Amino acid sequence: NNLALIAPRHGAVDNAVGIAAANGVLGHAIQSYGYPLYSTLSSIAFVFGFRIVWMTWVYPAFPSFHLLMVCFTVSWSLLMLCNIVSYFVFRRIFEKRWHDGEREESLKPVTEG
Repeated sequence: NNLALIAPRHGAVDNAVGIAAANGVLGHAIQSYGYPLYSTLSSIAFVFGFRIVWMTWVYPAFPSFHLLMVCFTVSWSLLMLCNIVSYFVFRRIFEKRWHDGEREESLKPVTEG
């Protein structure tokens, strides 16, 4: 079984899938609050940027296939933490604007007259 060579522990695969799913949901929630560029830039920074740092300093110090694969889980976990914090920050901003009366015109009831 080729999968056993790549991911010998099924729990590790399940965790990675769960982290990826949470990042997808949180990223789309941030986009729904009106910040699509932020979601894209944070993904680039944490996934691409962190992996460059990992492969430059961590992997050469301890070169192994396992450490190479851990890079993915760590970068996705950091992105998830960033998305969780960002979600609550943008939610608070959205709720403050909503309560201050800055609702979109399309949400107000239409009156004929």
